[in-house]
Amino acid sequence: MKWFACFLGLVGLSLLTAIGCGTSAIASNEDFSAYLLSEEPQNAVDLQELLAEETLPESVTVLGKIGETEQSVNLGQAVFVVKCSLEDSASAHAHHHHEDGHSCAFCKSREKNQKEMLLVQVIDKNGNVLNVDPQKSFGLEEGQTVILKGTPKRNSLGYLTLAANQLYIKK
Repeated sequence: MKWFACFLGLVGLSLLTAIGCGTSAIASNEDFSAYLLSEEPQNAVDLQELLAEETLPESVTVLGKIGETEQSVNLGQAVFVVKCSLEDSASAHAHHHHEDGHSCAFCKSREKNQKEMLLVQVIDKNGNVLNVDPQKSFGLEEGQTVILKGTPKRNSLGYLTLAANQLYIKK
């Protein structure tokens, strides 16, 4: 687990450099309904598919699961880790058969040896990271399936990040 803490620290620093160090001071009684979607967005792509993209879209709606909360939600900001929504993507891929592996999102991701995670920062309308605890403010819990809307980028280490402006928690 130490590698994960180091990874998260490096990714966090890279993200702050790439997106900016600005934080949004939020009052404890702020209404977060503007960030939480009441209806499930349609046409969300699984994180596994997004990881395999060579050219990232300008904006995306992505599906994933909240990672381990002790490691993924500890920066005092609305920052957390999302993993692929599949229970075990390696297991799912073992049952996946096709002729051309180069056009398959699973195969592309495995070939590039990419990590199956996404570092998410929830941002305000000015692009600043919300200065709140995402567990308390949004009710996020480890293992929850979420759909996020935002702008994807690869940081300087090659890991996928998302500046999210809306989220939906699947029940």
